[in-house]
Amino acid sequence: MDPDLKWLIGIAVGQFTTLGGLILALFNRLAARQSAGDKALHERVDRANDRIEVVKDNYVRRDDFHEHMKRIEDGIAKLDEKLTDALKKSSQ
Repeated sequence: MDPDLKWLIGIAVGQFTTLGGLILALFNRLAARQSAGDKALHERVDRANDRIEVVKDNYVRRDDFHEHMKRIEDGIAKLDEKLTDALKKSSQ
């Protein structure tokens, strides 16, 4: 084999090896950066979930509150009717 051809093949292999190593290093760095971004995102999501849980534990839903108040008001109205009927009967 011609020495010039061997030299050319050696240079090509060296360049491809260097280029391959550079590509692998760049992909590794990109993956590390993406992993760090994912960690930060997961931490933000976890904090948001914690705040949601605090709100769920400490506050009542508006629909539940209105339904409960309606039951109380209905109970008071029934009690008022019974009391009025009892007073009418006792005054006769």
